[in-house]
Amino acid sequence: MGICSSSPEENQSKVIEDQLAEERRRLEKLNVIKLLLLGTGESGKSTVLKQFRLLHGEAWAPSEISAFRSAVLSNLLGGAKTLVEAMDELQIEWGSQRAKITALQYKTLSVSNLIMSAPNTYGEGNFVSSDVLEAIQIIWKDEGIQLCFSRSNEYQLMDSCRYYMEEAPRLCHPTYIPQNQDILRTRVMTTTITENNFKIGSKNFRIFDVGGQRSERKKWAPYFDDCSAIIFVSAISAFDQTCFED
Repeated sequence: MGICSSSPEENQSKVIEDQLAEERRRLEKLNVIKLLLLGTGESGKSTVLKQFRLLHGEAWAPSEISAFRSAVLSNLLGGAKTLVEAMDELQIEWGSQRAKITALQYKTLSVSNLIMSAPNTYGEGNFVSSDVLEAIQIIWKDEGIQLCFSRSNEYQLMDSCRYYMEEAPRLCHPTYIPQNQDILRTRVMTTTITENNFKIGSKNFRIFDVGGQRSERKKWAPYFDDCSAIIFVSAISAFDQTCFED
């Protein structure tokens, strides 16, 4: 009778399977639950992670709060600039249709230029000028901008835009410190894999947050191994939203 032997590929596969089984047994002894957050870009994965942090993790460090302040102001200006750009793309006129050439319209057009020339980032010690704040408030009250906002499914606009625009005076105050609701609504594109650890009761959770853009999805594969559960996040408000990549 012939003797059958395993191929090198089969042997390597068995070694990997044994290693994964050993890792599972080790994690079970430690009461560790590995969760993987998946979803498209801007579906809310990082927001879910921040909610975990608020409920079960440590308080935000001063350096993190400073970074969130910068993200909030960047989101505010980014939303305002996106709206101004979309006005041209959608060919929406500024102001009332009954009075196209008015002082208000000219003022609105001038402040739109002021907003577009404002910085995109605001680090520690940098503040939004009173002129830019006034410009944000003027365009947000404009009828054309409100129409543009109502058609935001036709272009890419962060879902926290309304919140930040309405809260602009508070957010732009020189002594502003981000509150939990401000932090939850920040949008910072995830381009790396982050691991976060939480202890809930007797269980230890390892939660991995990944980038959701198409270019980031190839990084997901290695994290499926030994995963206890996958949470696939989808924004129900984005059923007709234009994707960032498109």
